[in-house]
Amino acid sequence: MNRLFPFYDLNKNFNVYNRVFNYVNTYLENLPKMVNQTVIFDIDDTLVDTSRIIFQSDNIVLFDQIEPIVQLCKRCKQLGYKIIILTARYKEAIMSSIQNLNLFHIQYDEIYHNDNKEEPSFKIQFKKELMRENNIVLCIGDQLTDIKGVDNSLGIKLPCKKNINAYFTYNNVNFYKI
Repeated sequence: MNRLFPFYDLNKNFNVYNRVFNYVNTYLENLPKMVNQTVIFDIDDTLVDTSRIIFQSDNIVLFDQIEPIVQLCKRCKQLGYKIIILTARYKEAIMSSIQNLNLFHIQYDEIYHNDNKEEPSFKIQFKKELMRENNIVLCIGDQLTDIKGVDNSLGIKLPCKKNINAYFTYNNVNFYKI
């Protein structure tokens, strides 16, 4: 199998992802409803496992899903949350992103790609801009930049190649293992 990134099978953390699903589902089901509640998901190693390519052509790369997190995204939509996809992928990868999301029937309201910024920390500033029009209640991703930049909301830091644990935070200061 072709690999775009060094092999690390994120799906071996299936039990961790299931705990994340259960924790976040319970949190969102019990969260008081407010106007324009928004959830932000990363793509790579959050919704899809970049170590598992299922299709590759000259301009499209599709990855296998991380099923519990895809189900969580679908559950957020069922509960009425606005879904924003915020990825560090460059804009040139937009067709791969859209096709990968469509492949797993992931509904979203907005999608944003990296505007050729060198540092993935652009996500932190971008979320501050999104907060002007959105009540962000959850950010979820495999990197700290996926969850930082939003105060008073739940941040879920998923397992990644360097750390197989998942953590949650409400203030981006204190992190607790799930």
